[in-house]
Order: sequence, then structure tokens, then C-alpha cells
Amino acid sequence: MNRKSIAWQSEDAVLEVFPMPTIDDTAYPRLRASIPKVELEHFYTPTQEELDFSKAASRLPSSQAGFLILLKTFPRLGYFTMVAKVPAQILNHVIKSAKLPAVGLMEQLASYDHSSSRWKHQDMILGHLKVHPYSKVGEEISLEVMRKAVQTKDDLVDLINTSVEELIRLSTELPGFSVLLKRAKAIRSDWNDEFFLQVSKTLNHSQKGYIDQLFSKKDAGPSDWEILKQDAGNPTIENLRAHLNKLRKLDGLAISESVLNGVPNIKIERFAEEAKTFDIWRMQRFAPEKRYALALCLFKASKSQVLDDLGEMLVKRLTKLHHDAEADLEEWRAKQQSKTDELIGKLEKVVEAIQGSRRKRLRQIEKVLGNKPDQVKRDCEAYSAFSENNYFSFILPRFSSSRNTLFDILDEIQLISTTSDGTTSKVPV
Repeated sequence: MNRKSIAWQSEDAVLEVFPMPTIDDTAYPRLRASIPKVELEHFYTPTQEELDFSKAASRLPSSQAGFLILLKTFPRLGYFTMVAKVPAQILNHVIKSAKLPAVGLMEQLASYDHSSSRWKHQDMILGHLKVHPYSKVGEEISLEVMRKAVQTKDDLVDLINTSVEELIRLSTELPGFSVLLKRAKAIRSDWNDEFFLQVSKTLNHSQKGYIDQLFSKKDAGPSDWEILKQDAGNPTIENLRAHLNKLRKLDGLAISESVLNGVPNIKIERFAEEAKTFDIWRMQRFAPEKRYALALCLFKASKSQVLDDLGEMLVKRLTKLHHDAEADLEEWRAKQQSKTDELIGKLEKVVEAIQGSRRKRLRQIEKVLGNKPDQVKRDCEAYSAFSENNYFSFILPRFSSSRNTLFDILDEIQLISTTSDGTTSKVPV
């Protein structure tokens, strides 16, 4: 597969899923439309030295105004903006502070951006500020920092920001935003292509065949690819079983995840998110190298997600068992209220008997208990069994229907203690 075709399919598909960043999404400097008065006076008021510098650059008031505007905005931006794009608030403040004649100045200033004087002024300002002009050196700096950043970052915004920060640190003029955006896209696309090719080379014919069959449409029901992308859903027994089967299928893949060793999780997650947005038809249109890499990233991310989902569903299921058992206990207590009242009544009479005549105590107690003292004892034991909100005996009847599935999950996942006490995680299930 031609690398150019991989790159074309790769970056275009990414931009479908993740919108193109704008200048406002990045750290690329720009002028605000509204500036506080204190900031305006501090940053945009020309000094006497700067006024003399502008007069040395040109004798024309319009050129002096253009020169001062570039001189005062460049330190805030790191690049030369078009005077026509500078907010009126800044323009008026600079012109007023320089005491330049206002009559006809704005009309004359309109042609400054396309004059030869502007280019001469830019060189003078860069030399004055000791800033390197953007050239081949600046391009190499930008390329180098982006190539390094793309090893661990994936967002175009991050690539652009790292380039901006490094150029500013090295006192180098910034290129246009569109230049940085185009470069970031190209560098990310190159890294992606290399990654796709590397993944493809590590897979044998059988493994590639397994991935390809995921995109075969079944006569009935969803394809394996659609099943792979499905979310966990509610913690019902049916969903637990379906998720458990999904985990076993992922574990049974004859594809080693070591292929992705060294690849930052943020890239795997991004490729997995990208893959989840594509249906069978789109995946089949991609170059095989891209298709295999996206599928493998989704395998890895799905396995991690399935384990997380199973853990969360297991906790929710067990929590519900406990809540239902507590409700069962309250229901039992309500039904046993008359029996409880009867036992308390017997206890009260026994206390009265003990407080009465010593000779009549035994006879009165026997009268209270009747001819079924063993039954009274059993009733007391039954009540005591559920004292202190002891609802555990109510769990078992509700647990029986999901017991096998829950224990199957425990067989598939590895329990890790969140404390130094690992006793629970070592208990055989």
C-alpha cells in the first residue's frame, strides 16, 4: 500500500471524528478586541526612544504610525500582524500617544500593509528586539519540537502549542497559524502511517484474517465489529453474561497486545475512539494497515473497558442485592410485628412475676409461657437472628439466580486489594 494513500485516508478520517482546531483553541497569540485601559497604556504607549526610532525609520506620518503599531504589537504576538487587523482601540491609542496628525492618516495607513516600507520596518524591528526572523532555522525548530511531541501527544492543539512555546523561548519569530496547523497535520499523519505500517508488519496472515472477518456482515443480528463497540448497559444478569462472553472472546484473540507496547495510552485511546465511530463499510474502505491498527487499538481499549464495566456492574449488582435484602428484612419485620408485640408482652409479664411473691414466681412464669416454652424460645432466636439490621440471610435467595454468573466473573478478573491487606483478594472462589 502506498504511504501517500494511507496518509490521505488517515488524516481525513481523523478530521471527521475530531474537528479541526481553530486559532482560539491554541496558545497562538492574538490581540483581544477589548483591552483594559491600564493594559492599553502599559503595553501600547510608545516611549520617547520608540518615537525617535519611528522617525528614523520614516519621515511620513502614516509610515511612522504603521511602524509604531508593528513595534508595539510584535512583543505581544511574536509575529507581525496586518495593521488592518489591529483593533481600533490599539490603533487610536498608538496614534494619539505619538501625537501624529489624525487628518487623513487612517486612509494613508490602509496602504501600509502592502508597501515596501513595511518589509524594511519588520527587519528593523526584529533587530531592535533581538528576535530571529522566521526562516529555515525557525522551520527546523518547529519541525523538531513537533516530531518530538507527537511521540507522546496526539492532539493538533498540543503540537501547535509546543511549537509556539519553543519558538518564543528561542526568541524566534512565529510563522502564520495556518503554517503551524498544516505542519502539525503532516507530522501527525507521518507518525500515524509509520505506526499503522509497524502494526501490520507484526501481524501474521491468520491474525489479519481474524480482524478482516470482524467486518463480515451476518445474515441476522449485529456483526462482530458492532458487538465489539457496544457499551455495557445496565447491570442486569443478561448484560453481565454478554459482557463476560465479550471478555472471553477478547482474551481468546490470538493477537498479542505487546504490539502496542511503548505506544502512549492517549494515542491508543484516540485510535480506539476513532475506530468506534466507523461502521463496517468505512473500515473496509481504509487501507489494510490502518484497518488492522485501529482494530487492535479498539481490542486493547475494549478489553480494558470491559474489565472496568464488569467491575462496575459487579459492584452495582452486589450493592443491589444488599439493598434488596435490607428491604426484605424490613418487610419480614413488618409481618412479624404482631409476634414481636406478643414476645414483648410475655417479657413484661415475666418481669412482673419476678417482682411479685417469691412463692408464686415459678407458677406465674409457667402461666405466661404456657405449655410451649420451646416455641417461645424459637421465636426469640428468630428475632435475635435479625438484630442489628442483620439482613445477610435474606441475600442468599436473591443471590442464587445470579450466583454462577457472578462467580464466573470472579474467575475471569484479577482482584487487587486497595490496601496493604490482601486477604480478600487471596480468598479462593
